[in-house]
Amino acid sequence: MNETEGQRNGLVDWQAAYLQIESARLAAEHQGTLSADDEARLLAARAAALASGRNSPMAAEHRQDWLLFRMSGESYGVESVFVREVSRPTPLTSLPGTPPFVLGIVNLHGEIMSVLDLGLWSGLPAATCSGEERIIFLESGSMVFGILVECLLGTFPLPDSAIQSVSAPRSRHLKGVTRDGATLLDAEALLADDTIVVRDNS
Repeated sequence: MNETEGQRNGLVDWQAAYLQIESARLAAEHQGTLSADDEARLLAARAAALASGRNSPMAAEHRQDWLLFRMSGESYGVESVFVREVSRPTPLTSLPGTPPFVLGIVNLHGEIMSVLDLGLWSGLPAATCSGEERIIFLESGSMVFGILVECLLGTFPLPDSAIQSVSAPRSRHLKGVTRDGATLLDAEALLADDTIVVRDNS
């Protein structure tokens, strides 16, 4: 018997092994009544089904990248797809007559963006100074604003099974919580909320 390349390299060609087993099973089942062409067609169809099942998107659990950070002393996250940019804090220009959670506006590459403290908006303590503060600019469609966070924790891919649903105030702005207790924000819902968005009515 000739060695295959995979055998010489110490590897097992599982699809070839599967086809050999299927060929033997077909021969036993049909007791030689299948022609060589029919057997080849059956084996090809079953090999295609095997490959399709192995490579199907449903075979792997969906994962989404999340940017995790600390805010008001707690861990939070937003989907990376809604993160336009992360920058170090720069001096903000305050806006008279705006709610306390609106920290001010900043010039970002020629665009004027509002910067918010989502902790204050949610009724949590104001952000504390850590020296590692960052502004995360969220974007969905034409809406963009920044949120001030105490520090970044990193970007992590989370499978759907790692996210647990939650019932809480403002739950419509939440995707859920992780097993480690990080609260996952619904950035798209936040960006569409008229109680948060500061619009220029001038």
